Amino acid sequence: MREQSAAVRFIRRNAGEPLAVKHILQHVPISRRSLEQKFRTVLNRSPQEEIARVALERAQQLLTQTELSMPEIARHAGFSNAERLSVVFK
Repeated sequence: MREQSAAVRFIRRNAGEPLAVKHILQHVPISRRSLEQKFRTVLNRSPQEEIARVALERAQQLLTQTELSMPEIARHAGFSNAERLSVVFK
């Protein structure tokens, strides 16, 4: 469970960056399969789904608490562009 907790902390700390599961694996000493299994068991979602959830949460926070433009919010939340943020948000 320590690896899963470390992975969640890593995702939250890096919410403003474009993240992929491979980035987690570079910082948490665990196999991809084990990480996937632990996430499914504990969080009932995959690491990629958690990355998307945290990024969307960050975008919602920025939308409500800042005056940033959509492209800026997308960039600060780890999305490639405002269009991608819009698709995920819907």
